[in-house]
Amino acid sequence: MFEMSLRGCMENLNKKDNPNIENRGVSLEVKTAIMEQIGDMEPDAIVVLSGGIRRLKGNANGASEYTPSSWGNGFDDGYTGLVTGAKTRTIAAGSAVAKLFNNIPIVTTSASSNVNDPSMAEVYANDMEKRGIDSNRITKEESSYSTISQYVELMKLAKKNDWKNLAVIINDYCQPRARILFDKFDQIITNNIQAKEIYRDFLSDGRQINFISSEPIMEAMSPHYKEYFKKVEESEQYKKIVASEANGVEDIKNGNYYVRLK
Repeated sequence: MFEMSLRGCMENLNKKDNPNIENRGVSLEVKTAIMEQIGDMEPDAIVVLSGGIRRLKGNANGASEYTPSSWGNGFDDGYTGLVTGAKTRTIAAGSAVAKLFNNIPIVTTSASSNVNDPSMAEVYANDMEKRGIDSNRITKEESSYSTISQYVELMKLAKKNDWKNLAVIINDYCQPRARILFDKFDQIITNNIQAKEIYRDFLSDGRQINFISSEPIMEAMSPHYKEYFKKVEESEQYKKIVASEANGVEDIKNGNYYVRLK
């Protein structure tokens, strides 16, 4: 019953991801939802953190197509393909944030997790382009393979391009873990002196990351999204993921979480 009602919301959403944004520019409600999170920061670049990709059926020419994945992928098949997880990041970034800040670069991140698949950065960039974003604005960072390694590559790009402020798009439920991973970066890395130096230089240069949650932006885009996310949050899968994220935060706080970079 839950899955059917969720799919019903999806049918409404899929008629057009967000006509108010795509056709008429960024509404006041959406602008407010973005600015409440950004505050006084003037972003120099928008970053869409990767969260996996999913292979779709082949197109008319037989070629495989890919999309940013939902958190259903790899879990309960009943949730695969829903607008959750990474799928919300490209919608919020491509249909709202990148259109509000329409003159700054966008970074999509991460290599492929499978040698036969395109990079996550490429799949996310393609999704952004479908939402009307000029490909010339997009930098594909295709070296990272984890959240921590994404931070390393982003800090390198910030230094190279003299970006002071990065607006990083992520999901609301994983923002606490993403934030503490960055704040405790120096403590978490156990084997890579160069990565630690990159982090320290990033901070000493006065650069900063501001994490932006995708869901509040999408809720401001359409009342359908607000209804939809309410149903998502009632699901057992969502509750499991929130609990897992909270456990990760506690492990980091308690000094039980370490990372070895390649």
